[in-house]
Amino acid sequence: MRVFLTMLVLIFSFQSLIKVKADDISEFEIEGFSVGESLVNYLEKKKIKEKINHKTSFHYPNSKFVSINYTTENLNLFDSIGFVLKKNDPKFIIYAVEATIYFWENKIDECYDKQNKIKKDLKKFFGKKITIDTYDIKYKADKTGNSMTRYVDFDFKDKSNSRIICYDLSDKINLKSPDQLYLVANSREFMIFLNNNM
Repeated sequence: MRVFLTMLVLIFSFQSLIKVKADDISEFEIEGFSVGESLVNYLEKKKIKEKINHKTSFHYPNSKFVSINYTTENLNLFDSIGFVLKKNDPKFIIYAVEATIYFWENKIDECYDKQNKIKKDLKKFFGKKITIDTYDIKYKADKTGNSMTRYVDFDFKDKSNSRIICYDLSDKINLKSPDQLYLVANSREFMIFLNNNM
């Protein structure tokens, strides 16, 4: 049974809505989207192809994966949402769902608070079928080394994964992009790629 986040999750407290535990990441929805389904269910093929070729899309080096942004006013909880697809997949299967909340004016403490609340709720949702790993690393895109990322990983036995990431961006980067929180659902195949290549 798929369980999706509702408006009540604005405070990230949806444990009372959960009736079952997830067996793998495909049972977890973010804003109604889940890993393993086709993006064609939500967007015309022509539009998807345009997004794949758009300059804002991120093409993972030496791979078939691309991350695209999906702009919609129908988001309840997040400021933006994106998807990882395979560039030449005619079915446009979703390999990862990436949702973002922006924290302007260097409000990284608010990001960490939100991250901890989501961690608590997802721990209840996923149950004992996952292992949890929390760690901080420098943000590779900031060559000054002054930006940090804090990860909370929920790893399933099949190697699929959910992540909550807070990006604490340096003042230099923060002028263009705010601190932000990502809630991500990664398929087994995409997670193996990330672990081996990124």
